[in-house]
Amino acid sequence: MRKVILFLGIFFLVYKIYPIDITGFGGIKTDSWEKLYGVAVAWDFFPFIQLELEGFRLKSNSQNHISANPLLSIDLSSITPYITVGYGFSGERGDISEYKGFKNYGAGIKLFMGIIGIRIDYRVIKSSSFNWKRIYGGLDISI
Repeated sequence: MRKVILFLGIFFLVYKIYPIDITGFGGIKTDSWEKLYGVAVAWDFFPFIQLELEGFRLKSNSQNHISANPLLSIDLSSITPYITVGYGFSGERGDISEYKGFKNYGAGIKLFMGIIGIRIDYRVIKSSSFNWKRIYGGLDISI
């Protein structure tokens, strides 16, 4: 419970200081064409760096994936290309102690029209038990 309260406190502190991008997305795992869906929240810390927290689920086997990634980006008017590398945890629904770590890296692009934008992302996700790629597209809101 303390961790949840601490997280919410930090979230509201960061929310007041830094702009936030929220992305809802759907995509595919490219090796088996499984569908996935999720949400990503990113905070601007410096002009070229965002911290992103992302969670998504594979629809076929209810496997959850949670990751944290810094995004290195360049704002080119309404287009923002970026690259990322990060670490996360993956597992089936249930006991979180059984989740296993994974590494990920990738690139993407955000196209904004005001505060609403479209995001396309490609990631490679690797662990000791799996190695696959995913592509997703989503609606991005910047507040």
